[in-house]
Amino acid sequence: MSVFQPISLIQKTQGNAGVQRAKKDIIKATNQASIAIREKYDDTGTMLGQGAFGQVFAFTERSTGRPVAVKIMRKELLTKSQQSIVRDEIGILSLLDHANVVKYLESYEDPRYMYIIMESMSESIELQELFEMRKKVQMGDKELQAKPLFSEEETRHIMWMLVSACNHIHKNGVTHRDMKPQNVLFNVKENTLKVIDFGLSKSKGENKHSGFLVGTPNFMSPEIYERDGDDHAYCPPCDMFAVGVIMYMLVSGILPFSGTHEEVKD
Repeated sequence: MSVFQPISLIQKTQGNAGVQRAKKDIIKATNQASIAIREKYDDTGTMLGQGAFGQVFAFTERSTGRPVAVKIMRKELLTKSQQSIVRDEIGILSLLDHANVVKYLESYEDPRYMYIIMESMSESIELQELFEMRKKVQMGDKELQAKPLFSEEETRHIMWMLVSACNHIHKNGVTHRDMKPQNVLFNVKENTLKVIDFGLSKSKGENKHSGFLVGTPNFMSPEIYERDGDDHAYCPPCDMFAVGVIMYMLVSGILPFSGTHEEVKD
């Protein structure tokens, strides 16, 4: 799980007072980072969401007019290790530039805050959420119950985009390590998707062995379990195994297997 969550996934739970404090930090602050942001982006006055470590606001890039999301994280709420995770994720995202991968634009940092600017994903939903919506409709309609949750054409289109994204990620020496429908955002209007959340990802040659299994049990390959989460077990084919599980789920409406780490391993 990423320390900073994609815009559409952040819970909207903060009260008005907290929103105003956060907005004051970005709008009124006179530190170099805040000034640089305000020179390039216009505040729309909209808060997109809140996570455990900060808030996300909608801005507009002055030079292009495109909407962007500015994530502001308070360092005092982050441990040194969590700050390092954020920097590692930024480093990985900066390597990637693909239509089906969430686009990182730039970041700033000062003694109190970390600012991350990314493309806005406010109009997209999790592929998992779309799956659950389809399943709910299907369960309530007897005529639909005998049909695949997603048609062959729909599944092929989704898989083409996912495989294309993975190909780009792997060609740039990165393994995602947590590929799952919750980490795929789908824009229904544009019929396109983007892979998100690179908080568990590693780049080629990077030693990121945590000493325990990382990832989501239902989407982890047997090799990861066989090698007890050894760092070398996490490789591009493991991402593709997870993509295969997603395809199975879209067509059948169920997971090929499910459970906790221990249950799946057994």
